[in-house]
Parts: sequence; structure tokens; C-alpha cells
Amino acid sequence: MAPASVNREMVLMSSVLTQARREWGLISSNPMTDVSKPSKPPPRDRRVSQDEIDKLVVAAGADLTKIRARAVHASLFAIETAMRSGEIISLTNQTVDREKRVATFLNFGMN
Repeated sequence: MAPASVNREMVLMSSVLTQARREWGLISSNPMTDVSKPSKPPPRDRRVSQDEIDKLVVAAGADLTKIRARAVHASLFAIETAMRSGEIISLTNQTVDREKRVATFLNFGMN
């Protein structure tokens, strides 16, 4: 199990035990306070190399009726535009100015 998964499980258990101690009086102390959590792994900062991209494009092919080709081209679009998946799927004729090659996101993700 990955350290992040272990941390999530430990936080959940600690929360339940704290509730049992504070609210219900079922235990006198939270045993999770004495358990050390695994250290967080270093953040990932590796980028896909141009050689890897070229190999993906060749392997996927150019036939956009194939799911593999569509997935690779969608990934390339995301890489080139630095857009998140939610931003990409929200693109419409109203949000994209094809002449200026600009997409506008108003209140994206805001409710």
C-alpha cells in the first residue's frame, strides 16, 4: 500500500477513535496519537520527453477512429495547452475563438 493510502486510512481511524473518545466516552485515549505516519514521497516532477511523445504518436497511429489514437492526441492537446481535463471537455464553439486561437473560461469550476 502506498504511503499516501496509509496516511488516509490512519487519518480516518484517528478521526473515528477521537469521536469515540470525545463524544461517546468509549475509550480514554486515542491510540493513533502514538503511531507515526509514513513519510510523504517526494513530489513528481518528471516530464514526458519528446522522444517518448514521438514513440506514443507512432504507436497510436493517425486513425482517429481508433481509441488509442484519440487518447494520445487528447494527451498531446492537454500537454500543449496545459489545460486540465475539465477545461478541455468544457470547450464549445462559444468558448473558443478560432481566429484568435483563444479559449475563454468564465467562472470555471465556480458554483
